Amino acid sequence: MPPAARLASLTPEWRSRLQEAVQISFCVCTANRLPELRRCLDSFASSAVPVEEVVVADDSSNAASVEALCSQYDFVRY
Repeated sequence: MPPAARLASLTPEWRSRLQEAVQISFCVCTANRLPELRRCLDSFASSAVPVEEVVVADDSSNAASVEALCSQYDFVRY
């Protein structure tokens, strides 16, 4: 059973306990891939288990665009 399906099968009480207990952080390394970064961050935003933080390490030639995108997500550090 996929992880998302396992999470969905839990009772609301256990799902809440799990979401409070689990803290997940990620680091995303990117360079000049704004559309892919947007899809990645959207995926984190819609995750069944809340993501504590995502650190974006960027080596882009257009840092202002990446910074503007990252500022749209409260869990992202740029």
